[in-house]
Amino acid sequence: MNGAKNILPLDLLRIGFRPSQIKIPDYPVIYLRRNFLGRVVNIGVAPVLIHNAVKTQNIIIENPAREASAIPTTSGLHTIQVAVAAAGNTNLTPTAVGNYLNMQLFLNVPVATIGAGTSWTFINQVQDPISLLWVDSQVLITGVTPALVATWTNNEFYANILTFGVGTQYAMRWTLDAGAGAVSFTLSYVLKFGVAGSPGGLAQDVFIGPNTGISITSGYPIQPGQREYLQVEEGTQIWGVALVATNVNVLELS
Repeated sequence: MNGAKNILPLDLLRIGFRPSQIKIPDYPVIYLRRNFLGRVVNIGVAPVLIHNAVKTQNIIIENPAREASAIPTTSGLHTIQVAVAAAGNTNLTPTAVGNYLNMQLFLNVPVATIGAGTSWTFINQVQDPISLLWVDSQVLITGVTPALVATWTNNEFYANILTFGVGTQYAMRWTLDAGAGAVSFTLSYVLKFGVAGSPGGLAQDVFIGPNTGISITSGYPIQPGQREYLQVEEGTQIWGVALVATNVNVLELS
């Protein structure tokens, strides 16, 4: 960027430092050769002008929002099914897993609730984020019979599926493969290694664009804690919009 760049030894020599005085930091440093102006712009649901370049300028736009990211570990009940006598799924009540890197499942099937002579299969599913259709990701367990369930500790089956098939939404389906009867079961989960993100979706993202036609679908997103370094040519405007009122920091190099 003109007016701001990473410090290099040659730059320091040029501005009068002796070699013995040069110490290169082990973290990013912006070397300013010009005056600068810092300001705060409040971005709302209606387009707001962030910057109007009367000359070519280098600017930094930062979204300083500190949105609570997904907690490192969380757990819950994915589904409870009582006296299910046929194939089914949980597509209408999925579990959001978009911010996690690990999923563990606990399938509880009380022996008294699984029909004699029946055999069941339980299958993990993941949702296509574009078509919103569901697809099988892996078989959780097959051949679930009264005899098999009786061998489980406390009638519990545990599976650590790690990242396999964990997209943004998780669901499960089941099939009755043999016999006639019903089964009752619960499926609970533990999600671990939560990563930084936006559990509320786009709640505090800011979207920028070149004119008042900017929207949250057409704009370029700046997520909480993210900054963008831009060289803006003369006559160019930067507009912003957000789902909720959010302040952004703007640093202009003169």
